[in-house]
Amino acid sequence: MRLLDTTTGQFVELTQWWKIQYAILSHTWDPDGEQTLQELRALQMAYDPSASDAPAAGTLWRDPKMSAKVRRACEVARAHGYRYIWIDSCCIDSTSSAELSEAINSMYHWYRDAKVCYAFLADVPAADDPGHERSSFRESRWFTRGWTLQELIAPRVVMFLSREWLTLGTRTTLAKVVEDVTGIPREVLTHKASLDTLSVAKRMSWASKRTTTRIEDQAYSLLGIFDLNMPILYGEGDRAFRRLQEEILKRIPDRSLFAWSYNEPYSGPFSLRGTTGSPQTGPPSRLKFYPRAWTPSLFAPSPSHFEHSRAVSSLRHHTLLSEYPPSPFGVRTEFLGVPVSLCFSPGTVHSMYGTDLERCYLVILPCTMEMHPRHILARVCWFSPSPHNGVEHLLPGYANVAPSASYNQRYADLFVLSDIDAPHILRFARMRTVYIPHPSRSSPDRSSPGMLEEDFSLKLSPWSSDVLERQGYTVTRLDPDLGKASCTYHLILSKRGVSINILIQYDRSFWSELCSWGLISGAAWISHIIKNREGQTSSDLCRHPYQAFEYDNGSGASFASGFPEVRLEGALGERCTLFLSLDSSQSSGVSSCLGVEVVEPESLTRMNCKDREGITWKSCCPRPIEPRRGEGETSQSMVDDIELALNEEDSHWRAHGTDTEGSAAILRQHLERSLRPAPYALLWFPIPF
Repeated sequence: MRLLDTTTGQFVELTQWWKIQYAILSHTWDPDGEQTLQELRALQMAYDPSASDAPAAGTLWRDPKMSAKVRRACEVARAHGYRYIWIDSCCIDSTSSAELSEAINSMYHWYRDAKVCYAFLADVPAADDPGHERSSFRESRWFTRGWTLQELIAPRVVMFLSREWLTLGTRTTLAKVVEDVTGIPREVLTHKASLDTLSVAKRMSWASKRTTTRIEDQAYSLLGIFDLNMPILYGEGDRAFRRLQEEILKRIPDRSLFAWSYNEPYSGPFSLRGTTGSPQTGPPSRLKFYPRAWTPSLFAPSPSHFEHSRAVSSLRHHTLLSEYPPSPFGVRTEFLGVPVSLCFSPGTVHSMYGTDLERCYLVILPCTMEMHPRHILARVCWFSPSPHNGVEHLLPGYANVAPSASYNQRYADLFVLSDIDAPHILRFARMRTVYIPHPSRSSPDRSSPGMLEEDFSLKLSPWSSDVLERQGYTVTRLDPDLGKASCTYHLILSKRGVSINILIQYDRSFWSELCSWGLISGAAWISHIIKNREGQTSSDLCRHPYQAFEYDNGSGASFASGFPEVRLEGALGERCTLFLSLDSSQSSGVSSCLGVEVVEPESLTRMNCKDREGITWKSCCPRPIEPRRGEGETSQSMVDDIELALNEEDSHWRAHGTDTEGSAAILRQHLERSLRPAPYALLWFPIPF
């Protein structure tokens, strides 16, 4: 351990740090950077006491190159009688991966063994009243950083210092305020209760609203909280948090690690099979179960997913003990599960998007809620055979819960089962051996895209404009009326008389009353100039058979990084494939950018206007096709949007000197006389804000 001498300003190397008295500093790093070990060493060399021509050691502290934070921290420690102090920014050689790894794995112990920890709050004035509900102390950035969590808990004494380096109070005297700000129980703050007596989920929840500069530090900053050590591998990204959870499983027999969720645990009402009434049993609820496709692991993606787990406690004397041996197929373990088809009343449960309801289970977690100690938690999961080796994987899921005669839908990952309801469900429970799969390179965790905000607006990505221009396309963008509840963006990519039409609609009103989600839908088709039956030219509006797509939330999450392929076919056999993507915009006033890539065969490239002479509406109409199972019918809203887009397209051709008539009316006739889905590629994306 490398300490800084508060008298001479020189470094001192110690191997048995616990035998001496030293102070330690906790702070948030300055965005402009902190004084490093190398910079401080260069300064120390000029004041080395062993050099004959060195100036007096005391002048080191007056050198303008000395960091003000280091100088003031040493002054406070020296005034309190401490010869040595440890400051992370200048006492660790961050250029050495070995030293950095040692420091991270030892840091909790270094803070624990310090005689006092100075928590420097650079954004809190000395005159602040920490107890006031709107005090700067409560809003300090220090309480939002990942590393300061263990720096708050580990030391014997924590002294809070203002930006003027004056005392604000200690962790003990301000325990009530700190408990309100952090959610950490006062017994833990005052060291009356051991961290080991609290559930893993509760400890994780303390870090749920904290942030770190590097994503790996979300895991590394929690090593001391769980008394763990593991190799430090910067560059592994969010797999560091996965490794942390695997290490927790090896050391701590606590399945509250799996009690993370996107929503508050759901406690009812719901209707159980074979029950006539209980405190939770109410009017039958509609339960629709989904696999959580964008989180393909039972391990939480990040600490933020434990935000709703503050009240989760672990049953210490349960019999659901298991080992977690690693294997090439994942982490092998056993879970007690109950098929949802046996849990709830017949007719109230459904699976979505063609999934097998018999594979959907409530997995029993030996956990309770603090306010209901006799209740237990159950997690929605799917038992899915691996497509590669046939072993059974355990994947997370969720339920859409809609009480009957009500539109107040909500989503639940965790169910709270009362002491009355639990026995009815546990009758059907059985142990199953499953694997928690390893992270897949082809299916990374994808959180909901943050750019899909309430004030959604769209533009074509600049890189996409350059690529389309290089391919010879002329891009026409028709903006929507942003004052309406839904807005539809229409892009026309024109090239040699052929148009590729892309419609993107964002409708917030449809979902906001149900689940505060927005609806993104889209349509794409190929059109071109042809002659109608009267010999007049018009834009071709009919399309060939199409593929319809529907997506749940998992697909919605993948929408942020790439649509599925959209394959289009024109009336004359022109074919192309669209690759669409959505990303957040860096431009002011625009929330999202649409990326468009067109892969075209030679038929589309070589097509010209002469090839379309003599083509009639009848020959362009799509062949009758029967909709496949699971395909939705065309909504009136989308019909209206398509009609509007086609009218706009006609206006586009008129602007280029082409006479058109009645194209939108012809399409409406075709749509209204058919009960089949509309002949365009429909993409449906429910996206959480």
